[in-house]
Amino acid sequence: MTAFAHDVAPTSAKAAADASACLQQALVELREGRAHAARLCCDQALALEPDNPQAHHLCGICLTMLARYGEAVAHLERAVAIDPNVADFHSDLGAAYAQLERYDAAETHFRHALELEPDRIDVAYNVGVLLGVLGRHADAELLFEELLTLDPSSVQVREALARRYLASARVRDAVQLCQEGLALTPDHRGLRHLLGQSYRALGRVPEAREHYRVWLAENPSDEHVRHHYAAYTGDAVPDVASPAYVRDTFDGFAEVFESTLAELEYRAPNLVGSALAAMCGVPQATLRIVDAGCGTGLCAPFLRPYARALVGIDLSGPMLERARDKQLYDEVYEVELVEFLQAHPAAFDAIVSADTLCYFGVLDQFAQAARTSLSDVGVLVFTVEALIDEADDVPWRLQPHGRFCHRRNYVERTLSASRFRITCIEQVVLRTEAQKPVVGWLVTATSAWH
Repeated sequence: MTAFAHDVAPTSAKAAADASACLQQALVELREGRAHAARLCCDQALALEPDNPQAHHLCGICLTMLARYGEAVAHLERAVAIDPNVADFHSDLGAAYAQLERYDAAETHFRHALELEPDRIDVAYNVGVLLGVLGRHADAELLFEELLTLDPSSVQVREALARRYLASARVRDAVQLCQEGLALTPDHRGLRHLLGQSYRALGRVPEAREHYRVWLAENPSDEHVRHHYAAYTGDAVPDVASPAYVRDTFDGFAEVFESTLAELEYRAPNLVGSALAAMCGVPQATLRIVDAGCGTGLCAPFLRPYARALVGIDLSGPMLERARDKQLYDEVYEVELVEFLQAHPAAFDAIVSADTLCYFGVLDQFAQAARTSLSDVGVLVFTVEALIDEADDVPWRLQPHGRFCHRRNYVERTLSASRFRITCIEQVVLRTEAQKPVVGWLVTATSAWH
């Protein structure tokens, strides 16, 4: 990388002062959550001082907030080139690289930041997250333990370590971490939810039930807590997860969604992509496709070769920002998927949905809406979690972790009732959780009824 530290163009004192004022205004806009406005202020500063490293750095932060990671990297690289001795420059560049899944580059810059400022727990935390994404789970666990020793008050590190313990089946250690953390910060949502998950993993269902009962009593309007309380008690179980619950779950999860799923060996996008390929053959970019519950766009690379028009829909705006940044969708919409499908009759040749219908118990409305929205020779591909080895014959169940699972014969009956011809229902592993496989059904069907 070329260093520009000695080749900075001179600027007048007035230009420097005006650029500084622009950057101060950019910081004000960022504090108010107005990333677009902050970016414009940075552009003004760079027009006055093209080689101002702080302006490039701040511009990179704005672009990262806007999920425009490639552009963010360009500005952050320039900031580092002009002044390579600022830890924040390297740290934020590492974070942008991580979003682009350029993990080696991300780790390199995180390590540079720590060389410059060894006591930066926030940067070391990012290294721990990255180690988990790279499958170096023992290293990540050890690093988080060291960081928590250095700063026992860090809720972020404590939550990350509790997740790591839960994933590696050190569940009692996870319970202890959560309880200690909640003694310091009783209202922390992440630790509260992890404690409930840990009780479940230990089979301590009465404690999990009581945990969510108390939480719901304190927060009666919280859809997230209500949903999980219903899962444990069977009281007022919804037919589908409420839109408020789904948004609450994924809006705050968007930033780490892909890195978290990478740790879980997530397979659903690849599975639905392969199923679509088996149904449609050689891609010819001729299909109108909707990715129903597209999230951050993990299915898009598998769908794009088949699509002349690819539409992504999701309830979470932050997730859609990341999907849009992949530049593989022609359009994205923040909308409930049944509502969208009902409003677009015969509009699509294929509907694909990976790990979205696990937030539906009753599938009838989805199946009917999908049949309405497909052409006469349309293809439907989706996954649901599998309900198997149960003594009773309930068609679906809300599981303690908050997702629904479905019995195979229920899926078959529902699709047949909506005039789908089922081509295949295959048992698959969707991902792993707590070192155990999450089993699902990979379903393909066609609207060509006869």
